[in-house]
Amino acid sequence: MTRDCIVIPVHLPKANWLISFLSSIEAQGGYDNFEIILGASNEHEYRMFARMIPAIHKKLKVKYVNIEGFIKSKLKSDLLTQRFIANTDRCIVNVKKFILLIWALEHGYHGIMSLDADTAASKSLVSLFSSLRLNYRKNIYIGTSYERGDITTIADDCRRHFGDKAKDIFQSSDGKIVYTWFFDAPFYESTDLAEFFDRMSQIHGSLVKWLMTIRYEDFEHTIFQYWRAIEKGSVFFDTQSFTHNFLPESYLYSHLATIYDATMYCPTWIYTWEFLHQPDILAALPDVHMLSHFDRMGLYL
Repeated sequence: MTRDCIVIPVHLPKANWLISFLSSIEAQGGYDNFEIILGASNEHEYRMFARMIPAIHKKLKVKYVNIEGFIKSKLKSDLLTQRFIANTDRCIVNVKKFILLIWALEHGYHGIMSLDADTAASKSLVSLFSSLRLNYRKNIYIGTSYERGDITTIADDCRRHFGDKAKDIFQSSDGKIVYTWFFDAPFYESTDLAEFFDRMSQIHGSLVKWLMTIRYEDFEHTIFQYWRAIEKGSVFFDTQSFTHNFLPESYLYSHLATIYDATMYCPTWIYTWEFLHQPDILAALPDVHMLSHFDRMGLYL
């Protein structure tokens, strides 16, 4: 039997967005075929979420992970624990995401989607994981070679995990790095994810040593995409010629329609701002199940 889950790093000051997301899932339905795994930073937050969520959301299958406790008990690294607690290099959010992926893999989940809490379900999620798998097996990632300081830094930072020999794989035809972050909901198949973690351990000497290198700019799904490009032949589709200075996480209706016509790739989520301005986008893109960046009510370039 296939087991799927959604992993979400959670933080008490943003619990309102989490509750909003879980409420939207309950309202839309289709939640019986996956579990939701919430990653709390420490024991205090773990206890708070474990007490709060069941009182509000009685229908959903929710589990909780104490990230700091996992690092101490499973990875057994005082140095990584200290780095995590101190939020050195603003590493905490990406370390949390990687730990949740490791936890889900160890607990036998086959399909793993990683989200932020500021998401909303736009329809029943009954076919969500089918759509995620369909996109995953296309072996293509959508992004832009548009160059801007912050996104160029992120792309370069993620690329550093593989050395200079691999850099050409991530480039567009004119030699620019393709930035793909949040075009679609991050999704991982367990067999590939296990190989990915094995490779990172191999390159850096151990999984802990690799996690010690993680900082704010190390977007977990981008690093995984680069690994898939090297090891599994994934390719990158560059949209910059028609999306111009828009980032993948905030593409417009016209951009998404053009991408679909060219690649037959429909993302499983779209930017909330675009949905609010053009709600008929859901009719044109039937595989969209969710709205991303629900906390942003502006045009994000």
